[in-house]
Amino acid sequence: MAKKKQPKVEEQIPIMILTNERTPFKAQQILMLYKAASIGQLAYVDALNPETGIIEPLLAGLEPTGEGNQMRVYPLAKLISKIDELPAYLIPDGQGNYMDAGIGNGKRTEPAPEEGTTSEG
Repeated sequence: MAKKKQPKVEEQIPIMILTNERTPFKAQQILMLYKAASIGQLAYVDALNPETGIIEPLLAGLEPTGEGNQMRVYPLAKLISKIDELPAYLIPDGQGNYMDAGIGNGKRTEPAPEEGTTSEG
């Protein structure tokens, strides 16, 4: 029996990007995570931050080196490890505003000030 052609990752999973500034780099970042997961090359890592001395949870891509079971590890994303960190984040609405992510009520905030300006008039 002939094998079915597997659809590409980007055809299998809708790419969701929540941002007020779309750039190709942001799409590439999420696509790297999706692709690494789809081929079994994504790992949870308890990494030591040498600047703080604190163990931090990361998602990392893995790449075989060709030397036995050796893998190169590429940190891709830092995970939120404390639930109290969550309310500090505001989620972009795609129109320059931000919404409260901790409550999830869609409450809008003012747009972030442009770099080099202040929010005070």
